[in-house]
Amino acid sequence: MNKKYLHIILFVFTIQSCAKFDWTNPYDPLCPKANYTPSSFSASQSGSTIVLTWPQVNNNIGGYIVQRQLASGSGTKSTIATVAKNVTQYIDADIVGGQSYKYFLLAYAGDNQSNEVTTQITYSVRPTITTAAPTIVTADSATIIGTITNNGGSTVTASGICWATTPTPTIANNKTVGNTATGSFTVYITSLTPETRYYVRAYATNAQGTSYGEEQSFTTKALDVSKFTWQSVFAGECYTFIRTPTVNSYFLVAKNGVQRTINGGTSWSTTNWSATYTRDGLSTTSQGGAYSSYGSGNLVVGSLDNGFYLSINNGTEYTGSGPVGYGCSSQSIIALSDGRFLASMSGFQRGIWKTSGTNNNTWSNKLPGNDPTDFSIASNGIIYCSQRSADAIGPVLLKSNDNGENWISLFNAKKELEDCEAINDSLMWADRYGNLYMASVNSSSFNVTLRYNIFSGSKTASTTITDVDLIYYPAKKVIVATSSSGIYVSGNNGMTWTNYKLPGVTTYYNISYADGYIYVCTKEGLYRTKY
Repeated sequence: MNKKYLHIILFVFTIQSCAKFDWTNPYDPLCPKANYTPSSFSASQSGSTIVLTWPQVNNNIGGYIVQRQLASGSGTKSTIATVAKNVTQYIDADIVGGQSYKYFLLAYAGDNQSNEVTTQITYSVRPTITTAAPTIVTADSATIIGTITNNGGSTVTASGICWATTPTPTIANNKTVGNTATGSFTVYITSLTPETRYYVRAYATNAQGTSYGEEQSFTTKALDVSKFTWQSVFAGECYTFIRTPTVNSYFLVAKNGVQRTINGGTSWSTTNWSATYTRDGLSTTSQGGAYSSYGSGNLVVGSLDNGFYLSINNGTEYTGSGPVGYGCSSQSIIALSDGRFLASMSGFQRGIWKTSGTNNNTWSNKLPGNDPTDFSIASNGIIYCSQRSADAIGPVLLKSNDNGENWISLFNAKKELEDCEAINDSLMWADRYGNLYMASVNSSSFNVTLRYNIFSGSKTASTTITDVDLIYYPAKKVIVATSSSGIYVSGNNGMTWTNYKLPGVTTYYNISYADGYIYVCTKEGLYRTKY
């Protein structure tokens, strides 16, 4: 046969054969793969699973093949699912937290397979973290080390230590905040209470939430009150230190007027005080003062013979208020929880006075009689008051359950009292002989215990002293007292004391605390120590 005719016959046969194939049918080996390759493929995390999704682009296929491999390329690429053609989602739960995975998807029709499409995702979980046993534990601090061993596949946004006085602390309790992504971090926690058990856990937070390390516990040591060092922060005779709600902002009742500082005592400025603490050139040391947040803030300072002076603008102006009369002086003034003031008054207007009115400018005597010497407010809101009594026969310890409106006789010590201080569920008071007593306020018999004599250290001392002042700082379990013989500090509820005598100081007055310091007013100036 002529070769020319043979070529023509073969060409016609080929054309007729091709006409039998379906170019849009994935089962046809000649069908282009792009015609049934999924157009997109995505992965997302849902809880502890990875959800893979894709669209249905060709209904003529047999189904889909899903494969998985570590995104790093290590390990084998394995088929994890073969699903029907009408399925457009697969949930993978066989995964490990913190790992990055690469997924592959292809459609199949018989022995034919489409092109691969891929997606990649990191399966993130909460971080893993450990807590080391606390070290360098002191009376008010401890050092804790946390270690983030795995970030869980997601950036750590916060890490630190949380602590509480009850087990299983969380970030809802006290905590430090850092942003260590991985590895160890060291936290120094401070402002703890001496002789107190604490529970701590390291924590780390990422997009999946917060995880905690092992719980550790420790007990802070007793505060060593024998190593305090005292620093002079104001030169000149001063009587009462007054703290305000603002950190490092204080007032000081000094011999020549009221001073103010806004930098913790680094510098002082005079206020527009116009009253007096003197009579016939002699100063008095029994002028109290207090600050409350009533309104825009009220400052009250006691004068001599002229009652009280009130300032509602931080000492820019003062207005005379309250009882006036010969011998009127106020040893103690306190701010109440409602912003009102409670004040002692001696002299012709002796009694317990309380404010009311628009700006605390109205005073009324709630308990006329003996000379009140000091007030103390317990944590449960009960107010206690000590009194002097000229004949020593009246009630000299009182309490009020209604913010000073009414008073109940608590105990007759048969001695003139200088001060009282609520200490947890007990009451401590000092008489004019320097004896310190304590009794449980919850006991019906009010059993009295002599704790110490701050004049000589002897319980039999009989020398008379006055101007004893007491404070108790519950966060540090510290009791501080002052008298003519110096400063006394106890870190164990008055069982033992350390006596400080400041060089060149002859007379000690009021004691107070603020922002990490104990302050003492003396005839020679204001001193402080960091506790």
